[in-house]
Amino acid sequence: MRARLREVFDRVDSNKNGSVNIAEFRAAMDTLGTHLDGRMVAEICQALDVRDGLTFDQFCDIVDTEEVRWVCIGSKVCAVHALT
Repeated sequence: MRARLREVFDRVDSNKNGSVNIAEFRAAMDTLGTHLDGRMVAEICQALDVRDGLTFDQFCDIVDTEEVRWVCIGSKVCAVHALT
């Protein structure tokens, strides 16, 4: 899975600076089959205190679909850990 995330991350990192901005993050999520609307992306970035873009490791932490599901509950975005 991490190799697939690296491939997607590198593809959307348009300026090849090693981080993705909010628009690039949203495009990456779309590529991975998870559509996030603008409000949800903003909530995720605010919750994680993302200002200058996401590093690859931060990106992996967010999209690790085996461990975390991002859901909207009312106007809040919450991380819901999958039960194992």
